[in-house]
Amino acid sequence: MRYKNLMQEMYGIANKDQKKKITKKAISKPPSLIQKIQKEINTSPAKQLIREELLEEQVLDLRTVYYGLGDQIENLGWLLKRYTPIEGDRVIEKTYKDMRKMHDKLYKHLNKTYGNWD
Repeated sequence: MRYKNLMQEMYGIANKDQKKKITKKAISKPPSLIQKIQKEINTSPAKQLIREELLEEQVLDLRTVYYGLGDQIENLGWLLKRYTPIEGDRVIEKTYKDMRKMHDKLYKHLNKTYGNWD
């Protein structure tokens, strides 16, 4: 019994609190390589940049929306001419023509109503 107490005091674990601290340090393992890599990935500048760019709300204005819509309508027209499964589909062609007319109508309305929107 005395030898046990002597050894505990010698190693600084005679007190229960000291024993808990020392055993926790001895038991805790250093982080593995995978944990280190995951930590680096989560805190990397590239990931922060991606979060900022993709997750933040985009500021839109009328000009950006109008020209983006026009680009998408033109992509549909390009697809009609070159994508064989829908080539010659009258419903899609009519919809494309109607969309172009609506886009032109919107342009005229914006010029008439808001003058310097562009």
